[in-house]
Amino acid sequence: MYSYRKFQKKKVLRTGFAMPARVVGRLLVILCHESGDLRQISICNPLILTFSLREKGLHSFVFDLFSRNQAENGLSTSLKRLRTLDSELRTPFTIFGRMKAASVEILTKYFPEITPEQLQQFSRLAELYVEWNAKINVISRKDTENIVENHILHSLAIAKVVTFPAGTSVMDVGTGGGLPGLPLAIMFPEVKFHLVDSIGKKIHVVQEIAHELHLHNVKATQTRAEQVHDKYDFIVSRAVARLATFYQWIQFSFKKESVPEQGLYYLKGGDLTEELAESGLVHTVYDLNTYFSEEFFETKKVVYVPQHPTA
Repeated sequence: MYSYRKFQKKKVLRTGFAMPARVVGRLLVILCHESGDLRQISICNPLILTFSLREKGLHSFVFDLFSRNQAENGLSTSLKRLRTLDSELRTPFTIFGRMKAASVEILTKYFPEITPEQLQQFSRLAELYVEWNAKINVISRKDTENIVENHILHSLAIAKVVTFPAGTSVMDVGTGGGLPGLPLAIMFPEVKFHLVDSIGKKIHVVQEIAHELHLHNVKATQTRAEQVHDKYDFIVSRAVARLATFYQWIQFSFKKESVPEQGLYYLKGGDLTEELAESGLVHTVYDLNTYFSEEFFETKKVVYVPQHPTA
C-alpha cells in the first residue's frame, strides 16, 4: 500500500500496466462521486483536480477513499467502474490512451508537408483544447474525443483550397476558441493572423493557447469585425452566420492591394443552395469530401467569395 506522501508524488502506479497520474486522479473522482460527498467537480488540468466538498482535509479524505476501495474491491474493479462513468462525469479524459485528441497522425495523411515541429504543435493544441474545454465551453463537450478530425483538420481544410503567401495577413472572424485561426497559424507560420471574437473568455483562451504554442504570428482581440480598422488580404471563419449577413460585417476589411485568390474563405456545412442564392455574391464552393474520406466531411464545404464579389 502506498503511503500518503508517496501517493502525492507518484506519477505512475504499477498495476500490470502504466497508469498515468491523471487516470489516478480520475479514479479518485469516481470514488468521491460514489461516496455521495462530492458537490462539484472542476477539471483544471490533466494532473490537477479541484473539488468543492463539505469536509476539510480533502487530500487525506480522497486518499483514504482510494486506499479503502483498493483494499476492498481491487483496483481493476474500480477501473471498470471508471470506464462506465466516463461519459456521466462529462470530463474530457479517457483511460488507456484512448483519447482521440492526441492522435494527430491523420494530419500528415492529408498534409504530408507538415514538419515534426508543426506536428508537435498540433498535438499540443489538441491537448490544450481538452484542458481548456473542461473549464470553458470552447467546443461541444460531446465532441471532445474528435477534436483533431472535427476541429483541427476541419480548420485546415481551408489550406486545401488556398495557400496563404508569406507576409500576408488573415483575420479570423468569430474565432471562438481559435478555430480555424490557430490551426492555420501553425500551418502558415510566416503569415500574420488576427483572431477576433466578441466573447472575452474565449479570446482569453486563444491568447493563452497562442502563448503556450509560441505562435508569434497570432494576435487575439475581443471585438467585433465591424470595429476592426485594419485591412487584411484574407478573411476566414467557421459558420458564424448566414453568408449574406456575415459579408456585411467584413466587406470593408480587405486591403486594396490585390494578392492571388484574395477574399473570404468560409467553412460551412449542409445544403447551401438557398443561402448562396440569398447572398447574391460571386462564389466558388469546394466540397470537402473530395479532399477528405472521413464521414464528418461528407456535407462540409469551403465557400470562397473573392474580394470583389459583385464584379
